[in-house]
Amino acid sequence: MSKPSEVEASLEAVEVSLAKVGKALQSAQAADLQNSSAELRDAALRFTQMLDVHSAQALAPAIAVRVRTVAARLTSQRDALARLSAQVDRQVATVLPDQPRSSTYEPRSGARGAGAARIYKSAG
Repeated sequence: MSKPSEVEASLEAVEVSLAKVGKALQSAQAADLQNSSAELRDAALRFTQMLDVHSAQALAPAIAVRVRTVAARLTSQRDALARLSAQVDRQVATVLPDQPRSSTYEPRSGARGAGAARIYKSAG
C-alpha cells in the first residue's frame, strides 16, 4: 500500500506540469504546449489514482489547499487557452478571409452524420 508521501509527490508532479503548461501558454509554442499538456494529463491521472487508494479523509488539510489551488490554475489556463484559440482564429481569418468559421459541430442538415463533430466525419 502506498504512503501519503506518495500522494504529495504525485501532487507535486501535477504542479510542476501545470507550471510547464503555463509557460508554454505564455510563449505560445504549440509543440511545447502539446508536450506539457500531455505530461499534465498523465500526472493528473497518476494523482487521481493515488486518491483512489487514499480516502479523502486521510489527506492533510495542506494537500486539500494545494488541490484547490491546482483546480483554480487549471481553470485559469483553460481560459487562457480559449483566448489563444480565438486569437489564432482571428489571425487565420486575416490570412484566409474566405474560409468558413471554424466550429466543432457542423450545422444540422438532412445529411447522414449531421451534427457530428468534424473530427469524426472522416471516420464515417
